[in-house]
Amino acid sequence: MDLELNEQERAILIEVLESCVSELGMEIADTDRLAFRDQLKRKRAALTKVIEQMKRQAEAP
Repeated sequence: MDLELNEQERAILIEVLESCVSELGMEIADTDRLAFRDQLKRKRAALTKVIEQMKRQAEAP
């Protein structure tokens, strides 16, 4: 999937995703149910991967 974003849009999206990852970390720490915690960890890992890819693309010439 290709998504065309300008520099400002990319920065905002990265900021929002990083905020979500942070909130997921707190939710993971507060969750007692193992299955739900694992689901949240998978979601956090996926979002972290997207953030890393977006940052790499922003740095590319």
